[in-house]
Amino acid sequence: MPLVRPFVATVFLIQAGCQPSAPPEDVATPNDARGARAVQATGHVDQQFGSSKRSAAGEERSMADFVDSMEALVARATENRSQLTVRERALVDAYILDFETVVSGLDNFFRSSAVATETADGLRLLGAPESAKVIDRACALFPGGEPPEDPMELGLRLGDIADELEALDWEFSEASENEDLRGLTERVWLAGEPPE
Repeated sequence: MPLVRPFVATVFLIQAGCQPSAPPEDVATPNDARGARAVQATGHVDQQFGSSKRSAAGEERSMADFVDSMEALVARATENRSQLTVRERALVDAYILDFETVVSGLDNFFRSSAVATETADGLRLLGAPESAKVIDRACALFPGGEPPEDPMELGLRLGDIADELEALDWEFSEASENEDLRGLTERVWLAGEPPE
């Protein structure tokens, strides 16, 4: 079965005008700050597609190269995560986190990721400490600070913390945008090594 192209799906959703649902009293419009950022993000994505950038080794790399490389890393992580380097795990986690939170928020991220606490460490490694703090706070909502592994128990816990997670969705969205998590992930991939 072919892997989903998270970045392409994210672009499609943004261009289609899809955004996470806002709390009723706090709906984003094109005239407020969040609406303006969404419009800006769409333009940023349009500019990235079809463009190419130079890697640390001086080779031309396109956005399609980035997506293909990330899909290969996701496939390797699915097969045996322990064989990935720390840098590769951080890239995969950030890539999946970005996709899942754009599609359905932190709730969906927790349903699809067994490594939520490790993701926060990877975000710090990549240079996104504010995004990491939000993930840490979301993990802290679970007993023991980690989401349960059992899917049934996880579903029940997510139902119990739904309101808190929705509030953290907005905080994560703002933090990841301020830190340019998607761009940061791409730059670390282009550099070929984690930032110091």
